[in-house]
Amino acid sequence: MNPDACPACLVVTRIVGPSREDELRGWATRVSEDAGEAEGFVAAIRFEQTGGLFHHVFRFRSAAELRAWEKTPRTRALMEEGDRFSTARRQEIDDRDPVAQLPAESDSPKWKRFLMTYAAVLPIALLVNAGLSALPWSLPPLLQSALSSLFLVAAMTWVVLPVVSRRLKPWVVRDERVQARVGN
Repeated sequence: MNPDACPACLVVTRIVGPSREDELRGWATRVSEDAGEAEGFVAAIRFEQTGGLFHHVFRFRSAAELRAWEKTPRTRALMEEGDRFSTARRQEIDDRDPVAQLPAESDSPKWKRFLMTYAAVLPIALLVNAGLSALPWSLPPLLQSALSSLFLVAAMTWVVLPVVSRRLKPWVVRDERVQARVGN
């Protein structure tokens, strides 16, 4: 079968910061409306993951019709608008191999995850150590280590890492082509 005549989907993953999610939702509605007016359009679906990951699936009767929609000035302008406030990854799939790879934070380089974690740990460690040092009595080293690690892990788990991870996710998951990274 001619690949251009085969039914096709465009899967676009977008990663946004927490302050831009509503903007992305409004933009995504406009993109879906635009696709709905295109020749060969079948359906559009949006999946929202926690942490600012949005997956948009556009189904067309053929790859040729999908590409024709993407080349229209309105669609190109909409995609460029989305690129200004989100990190994207585009995948065209068809019925011959209907598999899409979705980005995840675990796909990011270890050095980025290290920097993100270190930036979160350092201020907490300094505060906890300063607080324990300010006590009017001296704690045994083992108890001081146990308390400081307890406060550090609790703060990281429930407060700091969720906030830092959410804020830095677009940077952590972005690859050198400024797309959402898939795979290590």
